Amino acid sequence: MTLMDQIGAKRRILNVSGSCGTCPRKRVDFVPPTLRQGSILWLGEAPGATEVEEQEGFVGRSGQLLRRIAAEYQVPEPWSFSNTIHCRPPENDKPKPKEISCCLSQFVLDEIRGYPIVVMAGTVPLSALFPGAKGSHFRGNVAHHPDFPGQRFYAIYHPSYILRNPWMEQEFRQQIERLGRIARGEAERTWQLVRGAGAFDVLVAMLHGPLLSLDLETNGKETWQLGARIRSFCATGDGKTVVAMDESEPAFLSALVKLQEFLEKPEKSVVGANIAYDIQYLESDLEFHSKCTGIHDVAIWWYEAGQYKQVSLKKLVAQQLDGYRYLVHEPDKEQDIELLLNYNAEDVIHSYHLFLKAVGKVEPQTQDLVSRVLSPAVLIYRQAQAHGLYLRQDYRKQKIEEYQEKRRTEVLAWKQEDPEFIPDEFESGNGLAKYLFQIRKLPVISLTENDQPSVDKAAIKQWVRDGAIYLKHLLKIREYDKLLSTYLTAYDDHVGPDSRIHPRFWMNSTDTSRPSSSNPNVFNIPRNSEIRDLFGVPHGYAMGESDLSQIEFRIMVCLAKDENGIAGYLRGDDAHTMTARTIAGVETPTKAQRSEAKPVNFALLYGGEWPVVQRAARDEFDKDWDEALCRKFTRDFMATYPRIPEFHELSATKLIHNRGWFRSVTGHVFHYEDWESRDTGRRDHAFRAALNSEAQGPANNICLYIARLARQLLNERGFERVHFVNSVYDSIMTESPNPKWMPDVFATIDEAAQMAHQWVKSWFIVPLIIEHAVGESWGSLKEYKAA
Repeated sequence: MTLMDQIGAKRRILNVSGSCGTCPRKRVDFVPPTLRQGSILWLGEAPGATEVEEQEGFVGRSGQLLRRIAAEYQVPEPWSFSNTIHCRPPENDKPKPKEISCCLSQFVLDEIRGYPIVVMAGTVPLSALFPGAKGSHFRGNVAHHPDFPGQRFYAIYHPSYILRNPWMEQEFRQQIERLGRIARGEAERTWQLVRGAGAFDVLVAMLHGPLLSLDLETNGKETWQLGARIRSFCATGDGKTVVAMDESEPAFLSALVKLQEFLEKPEKSVVGANIAYDIQYLESDLEFHSKCTGIHDVAIWWYEAGQYKQVSLKKLVAQQLDGYRYLVHEPDKEQDIELLLNYNAEDVIHSYHLFLKAVGKVEPQTQDLVSRVLSPAVLIYRQAQAHGLYLRQDYRKQKIEEYQEKRRTEVLAWKQEDPEFIPDEFESGNGLAKYLFQIRKLPVISLTENDQPSVDKAAIKQWVRDGAIYLKHLLKIREYDKLLSTYLTAYDDHVGPDSRIHPRFWMNSTDTSRPSSSNPNVFNIPRNSEIRDLFGVPHGYAMGESDLSQIEFRIMVCLAKDENGIAGYLRGDDAHTMTARTIAGVETPTKAQRSEAKPVNFALLYGGEWPVVQRAARDEFDKDWDEALCRKFTRDFMATYPRIPEFHELSATKLIHNRGWFRSVTGHVFHYEDWESRDTGRRDHAFRAALNSEAQGPANNICLYIARLARQLLNERGFERVHFVNSVYDSIMTESPNPKWMPDVFATIDEAAQMAHQWVKSWFIVPLIIEHAVGESWGSLKEYKAA
């Protein structure tokens, strides 16, 4: 920036145009930027009280911390300072969008232009310059902005955040130390980029190796969307040489075919961040099915190596390696192909090194789990997402109309039963509270976290039991509202022209290592058959569900070495029958007696006392059991499975002894930092989650392994057109274009289950049973028995 440029910027601030007249701040507590000729401009959020007093940015406590640490790491001076907004917000509130917009257009975009490095301190300047950007993706990485060619943008924590969270100072120092090296002119890359003539031959030679780090850049459209295409790709086999090709090159399609040939070889391995996305994109574009058995997702490896949940490659690179130098915020929109390929190349280089680093951090059993099950399962879920889950639109429309009418009927019935009830006004919120506690004068059953009277389902049920029968209508209305808003009308935002939804599946986001689902969540569909019947298959197709029978209970009796439970399963009994025998005192329980055992088993498998049984019976099974009966049933459970309570205590002791971590029987590493929290709720949650993980984690691992093996066998046997469409914890859902194939599909899944059983047979010493069902819609599936 020239001296005249600086003077021009100063003059603009001193001679403000009319824009500030529309800004909410109106130049109250205004602090001008400090612009000097140099390589770095520090861009903060807003001035504080000290900055207003001294009329200079970054001079308060947080600014002094920043200046001191930057000087320690020899970040080149002189420094320039500015803020995203130039007026101090009252009480240091977060700047409002209109304030930011005014200051950006009036001052900031001019001020930062020309500085080789703009350091964005905190999320406010980052979001202002890169709308929608995540701080965890940008911090510690060098990014590039399409409106500021040649300049580099570097995000760090705001120093005030470090003052509030001093344990984060080491990471903050890491960010500043890296900035110092970058500003002093260190080399931008240590790897070789091969483009143009000769790139194809280098790729062919690279593909002779056993391992490839691969990353595609696309136009942002998903494979099931019209116009989806691959824009470029990069690959490396040694972490030193990168082949980069884009769609404009003559050999681009031939290179993609070579990648296909690599992925069709079972002995090959491929690594990447969200590598399933890249593989499935190639499968869709080139119409083939990958067969390579080594699929390594970097995020899954670091889920095990560093307890990162749902982590991005950008965050891993910033924290575990040395950060990006060519980060692009929206690569699908980037027009600078050289920058895009450098960013693309960094992805494969970093993925390669992160993979090797993670492998070195985990034990052999965990390595086996990730290689055998977790990473390959990511591709299973990605393929399910791409194919989509079929939504029965005519049926959905019918149910929406039906439940809307049911709701209207219930409101009228409530009004007829209680003339003091006013529809709309008293159905929810403050109006409902007024109706319950002021008009009907009902007693407060419990309080919310905000110390307000609770009107949740349990409280309403209690009032009904105590005589407020009219509130049964409120229960029904709430049930209908949830069904309408959560399931029936909510899918409007997700269903495509082919009547399919494409939910996102996450493999590393939960405390128990179970996968999760979003946009929409297809893992929490209620057992209500009417709602499950929303999902099915097109006419002439068949849907199958293969459920691992009582898998968590089977695992728990094995882990606890419970002789009674193990013996029962070896006899061919199930947990509910075994518990019912003790509860009813008969050898052959009736269906009703077996049903009574379900809330007991579900409530006590993972710990708890009689109140948990009572709550489960009321909320899930509509059974009104008194304390004496619940205490009896709890004792009966303990008598039926005497070693399970002992295992619960052992799990807690293990967590304490290991200071919050343990390795599951299948190798997954769990770490619960709140095991010693002073917050009782957080501490209790850590111990409950750890106990749940003992069985839920291995159950999920076994189910995923079965899916992985079954997918491989189905492809080998010519059933590529049979798709996996969902996998809800301990079940696998399939869609077949030919109903006559389903016996073979189920037989293949059974075969895969027996192969998976061999993997865990050293401790899983009871039978692994799969129950199959088939039909055209999920809620109406019929039990399938092999002939």
